[in-house]
Amino acid sequence: MRIPFSASVLLLSLLLQGIAFAAAPDDPAAQRAALAAYLEGTGQALVEKAVWNSPRSLAVGIHYMGSEENGVADDICKVLQEHGLGGNTQVQVIDINTMGADPKRWEVIGGARCRR
Repeated sequence: MRIPFSASVLLLSLLLQGIAFAAAPDDPAAQRAALAAYLEGTGQALVEKAVWNSPRSLAVGIHYMGSEENGVADDICKVLQEHGLGGNTQVQVIDINTMGADPKRWEVIGGARCRR
């Protein structure tokens, strides 16, 4: 049974509070790695894969259901902002079936630019 996405974001936010402290709060690279590992390790947030393309670009792979997924990116931005990683960060939502080794072949199905 899947938890609704809004409830998943709340759960993700609460769990990331612990991850952020465990990942050295003044080490953004460790925080980014902890966030990606968490997103990949739970089925609750719909995210099957999370990859930081750069310090300001996060790609998340989900199963594409035929609709625009900007809401997923917006919710991930909120979580990033709560933990100091969201300022001027681009979140791309990718169809997991296209998320191979070559980012040029990824099918972007949603996205958001996180603001401070």
